[in-house]
Amino acid sequence: MLVFVLAGCSDTGQQMAFLSQSNIMRSVGVTALREARLADGAVRIVGLSGYCVDRSSVQANAAVIMPCANLGARRADWPKTRAAFLVTVGQQGGADILLAPDATAVFLQSTQGRRMLSRTNDPKTIDVTRLISRNDAIYILVQDQSPNPFGQNHLRNWRAFTLLNGHLTTIVATGYGDINLAEDNGFALLQAFVKRLRAENSDYVETAVTRAGMIPFFVEQ
Repeated sequence: MLVFVLAGCSDTGQQMAFLSQSNIMRSVGVTALREARLADGAVRIVGLSGYCVDRSSVQANAAVIMPCANLGARRADWPKTRAAFLVTVGQQGGADILLAPDATAVFLQSTQGRRMLSRTNDPKTIDVTRLISRNDAIYILVQDQSPNPFGQNHLRNWRAFTLLNGHLTTIVATGYGDINLAEDNGFALLQAFVKRLRAENSDYVETAVTRAGMIPFFVEQ
């Protein structure tokens, strides 16, 4: 079950393939959007204060979020902490991943799990160094040695698995270009972004699909 569900939302390698065509490392005019709709409109993506969606990155199920000032927005203030986020929306369901963090941790450390986390589908490039479970998400700290569209000096990043309107979603927080993101700052910023997305997409209680059927899924406030 974990293999099937995670394959639907955490194929970070394939989702990062389109980033070379986006605005993440260059200026091509104003590409800042206040929000975007993914997964046929089911999931609303809105950034933290000072952050916008990069219009040039938006795909059917994925988008990059960066400081609005990076994306050409006029009179945009820089956020206190700068980062780039990659949001990938997967299939509906998948609450088992959040409700069984021990099993999820074992899977993500396995060859198949590390292959799905790799940007090049090579498990040898991945080292999962930390896993933190919260009521609303599972967070992992990953070292990925494969080529990084955000810059090769940003091989270490935090990733989160959460539910947005019933869709299992992966969110990556990373530095970019010359902007470094400290480990503690990255974790705090990612937690804040997860809570923002959860608030934008659902009430604080939603129904989740698990192998046992439909259950209430409570979000930590």
